[in-house]
Amino acid sequence: GVSQLKLVDGWGAIQAPPADAWLLEALQPANTFVLLELKRPAEAMSQGLEFVQWEAALVARLIMEYLRWRDPAADDGSIFVVTPHHYQRQAVLHELAAAGIPEAAREVNTVEKMQGRECDLVVVCYGGFQDVETEREFIYVRERLNTAVSRAKKKCVLLCDPTLVEPDIAVCETAEQQAGYELLRTIVDCCTQRTLAGCIKLDAPRTLGLPALTTTLSAHHDAPRTLGPARLAPAAE
Repeated sequence: GVSQLKLVDGWGAIQAPPADAWLLEALQPANTFVLLELKRPAEAMSQGLEFVQWEAALVARLIMEYLRWRDPAADDGSIFVVTPHHYQRQAVLHELAAAGIPEAAREVNTVEKMQGRECDLVVVCYGGFQDVETEREFIYVRERLNTAVSRAKKKCVLLCDPTLVEPDIAVCETAEQQAGYELLRTIVDCCTQRTLAGCIKLDAPRTLGLPALTTTLSAHHDAPRTLGPARLAPAAE
């Protein structure tokens, strides 16, 4: 079968507040390909920078909780975040640092830097494009998207702006763009309809950082753990 992330004992007993339901589903080991849909509020359509910051905050929250709950005896904790643009990369790096993510887990770069590599968890930022119409030739490159979503050994999380799946007819101007669009459309359809085992579509929350729920894990863990505190302390050297 497909390799899955291994989380610590007690993970399955967590009961998260509704605001964190997406996070439980995204981290669920059996969900090996997660499409996290980033629906832009109508009033924020022109606020590209805020949208990028929201995307980055979601990435940081996901990675923070994965590092908190992963089983270090089974997972190597390797993470790569794919960001098409420099401004996305800077936003994600800022959020990861602010969340206290260890520097070793802050590998954020373009898909070209991911060539030939694999990681346990790969997060792909495909939501922060500021002008889809002028970036069609960049967005709908089949090879770039295919490489980004195929480098995960155990889980891939694709953050995607749904407007990319309903582009202007101009996306069909070239065979290259059409091929990239068709691949993205296939991924979205598989996750939405759950036609392949392990594929799931989730709606991203509009807000983050709500109160955490404390849960006590199995006896060999000395302290209770929480889902969703605002910051993660850096790992001990």
